[in-house]
Amino acid sequence: MHSVTSPTNVTPTKTRLTGDVPRQPQRRHRDKVTRADRTVIAVREALARADRPVRARVLALDLGLPPAEVTAGLRRLQDVGAALSHARRWVAVDATAATAPATTTAVTSAAAAAPEPAPADHEHPARELP
Repeated sequence: MHSVTSPTNVTPTKTRLTGDVPRQPQRRHRDKVTRADRTVIAVREALARADRPVRARVLALDLGLPPAEVTAGLRRLQDVGAALSHARRWVAVDATAATAPATTTAVTSAAAAAPEPAPADHEHPARELP
């Protein structure tokens, strides 16, 4: 039979990897970036790169994240006014374009160029009936 004996060298040896490594300061709770924050950042960047409105499911596939997380991130962006949704398709909102008066003048000029609708028959009380 083999007998088990204790190691002969009882003094710990110092390896090359150990040494005096300075400790990094610990982060406070307010400094931590959560997974939800990282998701919002990734979704905002992906929306900004998109050349057309995209669905949350497509964003989730592109980013490799669960669709529920991406949808929650899109809702957070919508709450702060950085994203808009129409027919389940999302677009990024440019903060400078939203406040620029050029967007309102484009709508106003398009409305002014449209012809007036023809009045209906019931709107003319002075019209003679045959």
